[in-house]
Amino acid sequence: MSFTLRLLNSARAELTEAAGWYESREALLGQDFLDQVTACFEQIEADPTRFAPDESFGDRVVRTCMVDRFPYRVIFEVRSEEVAILAIAHHRRRPGYWRERT
Repeated sequence: MSFTLRLLNSARAELTEAAGWYESREALLGQDFLDQVTACFEQIEADPTRFAPDESFGDRVVRTCMVDRFPYRVIFEVRSEEVAILAIAHHRRRPGYWRERT
């Protein structure tokens, strides 16, 4: 089955903000971050069900792809033929802030 990835506007803003922060710290580090997140997107698009569901969401099946080399994760939900990227979340900042996103 083929899935289409859709980034929620809030997730897109998080991605842009984090990449900008890394770029401001070191030249090309922001691009490295974007490359690693893109690698997550490609893995998710290829087979979103390979990522284990997070059991703490009750009826919702929310999954996570850890971003290599950076303390971030891509949080997503499979919806019929679409994968909704809910958040690009830092591991330690504001846990669960994105839970109400749909």
